[in-house]
Amino acid sequence: MTSLGTLGGNASCGYSINNTGQVMGISTTISGNQHVFVYSGGTMTELPTLGGTNADGGALNFAGQGVGRADIATPLGDVTHAFLYSGSTMFDLTEMIDLPREGDLVRDALDIYDRGQILVHTAYRRAYVLSPAPEPGTLTLPGAGVVASALFRRRAGR
Repeated sequence: MTSLGTLGGNASCGYSINNTGQVMGISTTISGNQHVFVYSGGTMTELPTLGGTNADGGALNFAGQGVGRADIATPLGDVTHAFLYSGSTMFDLTEMIDLPREGDLVRDALDIYDRGQILVHTAYRRAYVLSPAPEPGTLTLPGAGVVASALFRRRAGR
């Protein structure tokens, strides 16, 4: 057994492990907040947040891209948005796609497939599969995973 450690707090929980042995999970921090980590090669790395105090990791694919949900600080308090973590950057999925209902948010990203498709739930209790669509002029190499700045298009029945 291998202990993954914590991010300075007293607890951690792993949620997903990929084919290369990377683990995604959550840990309490020294300040008592909950942040997402990726554990790889004996090192636990704290992921950036979307600006709020807490985050929760969901899944990790073969390319090391992760998804989950994180708080965003607003004047009225924290609001939870789904994220994509790719290439050491945290992306807010609500900001990356157009939803069919005014005021809807991509609230939670539950899983990410090795080809980049992401399973999400919205605030209006709808499930979608987001599929990556490379930006014009972007070249991706086979097996390199999703381009982090990719635009997403919706694929789901309503």
